[in-house]
Amino acid sequence: CGIPTILSANTGHRDLIDSEHCYPLTHQKPVDPHPHFPGTDGWGESDLAEILAILERVYRDRASAQRKGEKAAQFMTRFTWAHQAEQLWRTLEG
Repeated sequence: CGIPTILSANTGHRDLIDSEHCYPLTHQKPVDPHPHFPGTDGWGESDLAEILAILERVYRDRASAQRKGEKAAQFMTRFTWAHQAEQLWRTLEG
């Protein structure tokens, strides 16, 4: 969509993070296991101060944020269902 995006640097976002096209949240605290969610390895709780600092940065430098959003939209064009299914198939075969 071309919208500047802030992503937490943990679990499912790692393959999407690149500071050229998003704002990564790198300060992550571990998440304690919970009876309903015992497998929290790789999960992270983002730091509120870092979130606020990045939101302020996006607000103050809108031109840079717009460029990041445009780069993100271009980057995401390769994440089609067909491409991802092919990658999954190659991984399962290998």
